[in-house]
Order: sequence, then structure tokens, then C-alpha cells
Amino acid sequence: PINPKKDLNAQRLAYAISLVFHPVLLPTLFLGVLFFTAPLEVLTLKHSLKLPFLAIIFIMTFVFPVCVTAIVLLSRKAQQPLTTRTKPGEVSGNLIDEFYDAFPEEREANESIDLQMRSIQERKMVFGLVSLVYIIATYLFWDRTYEALPLMTISLLGITISLLVLTVITFFWKISAHSVAIGGVLGLFFGLSTGVGNAALLYQILGTVILSGGVMTSRLYLDAHKPAQIGAGFILGFALNFFTIVLFYN
Repeated sequence: PINPKKDLNAQRLAYAISLVFHPVLLPTLFLGVLFFTAPLEVLTLKHSLKLPFLAIIFIMTFVFPVCVTAIVLLSRKAQQPLTTRTKPGEVSGNLIDEFYDAFPEEREANESIDLQMRSIQERKMVFGLVSLVYIIATYLFWDRTYEALPLMTISLLGITISLLVLTVITFFWKISAHSVAIGGVLGLFFGLSTGVGNAALLYQILGTVILSGGVMTSRLYLDAHKPAQIGAGFILGFALNFFTIVLFYN
């Protein structure tokens, strides 16, 4: 929801960053960068196989989880009247009405569809179902492509472990999934660079560091998480994925 106390364009930018670098999109983005920019000492893969592998990863780690999430959250919308939904921010109703009077298109967009996870129960259900999808994807890739392309399957293993730990923590605390995901990408790049040496992935690491700052700042600006939840998520994602690469690949 839009917070009328904050700059509208800044909120739009923060939402855009959160959507483009959503946790379920990052596996595809990470492998895409790796497939098309990594030097040969990091990854040797025929060019003709890159897009097919990437398409399969996209379907398994993005399309399926998004469908599961949409079904869960849209079922909530169908059961919950609009008047009982959580109000967008702790501000007075008059202030919200004045804001929507000035920006009527925002009222329509904000009320037409609402796919944000607003409660711990929703986060538990969604993360649990998405974890199941990732476990299946990891098993399928490990069983069939481990010998041919171990890097991809081990990277997917690290991502799946991160998601499972995130799901468990969600039962007790609202840790940031965005931070876990972007921290995991940085951990994967660091792990690969450590194994190869010679600063083979220096530019990828620098780009991910900058991107991490943008993603975490966006989540803070949108009041989606507290600083501790952002920081803990980043450290968790980085550590799990870094050590997965170090232990299983290097």
C-alpha cells in the first residue's frame, strides 16, 4: 500500500526495485549473469545450452512459485472484504482519503489487486509451498545434470537451503526474504571467486554489492522490515550460499 506521508515517486521506485529483484527472480538473474559473463575458468557451457537451461530454471524457480503464491494470496482476497483489510500505514483515514483524491489512479491500483503477504500465517504458507517447489527442482536437476553442470545444481542447492532456513525462521520472526536472496547471490559469487582466484568475478561482485544496497534500502523505505531483519537476512543468505559453494563445488 501507498504511504501518503512519503514521496510517491520514491515509493514507486522502491516497489519497482523490489519487484525486479524479487527473491524468486534472482536465481534466474544470477544464472543468467553467470552463463553470459563468467570467464571460462568459472563456467564452461556450450552457448546452445545456455538459454534452454535458463528457461527451465525460470519456469521451476519463478513461474511455479509465483503461481502458488498468487493462488494463496488471491484466495485470501476473495474471502476478505475490502473494508477489513489492513490500512496502508498507521495514518488517519482522512489523510489517506485526501491522498487518493489527489491521485485517484493509486486508489484503483491499490484496491484492484493485493498480493502482499500481510501476516505471519500467509508468509508461513507461501514460503512452505515455495520451498517444496524448490526442493523438487533441486532434486530434478541434481539427479540429471549434476555430472554435466555441477555449478548450476549446487547453486540451486544453496538457494534451496536458504529458502528452507528462511521458512523455519519465518515461524518465529519476520526476516527479510529479499535480503536473504540478494545476500545469497553475493555469497555465490564470492564462493566461486574464492575457488577460482584472480578476481575472476570482480565486476559481478561489485555490481551485486551495489544492488544489495539498493534492494535493502528499498525494503527499509517501504517499511517492509526493520533494520535488524534486513541485516540478519543478508548475513544468513550470504553465509549459507558461500559455504555451499565452498563445500560442494570448490
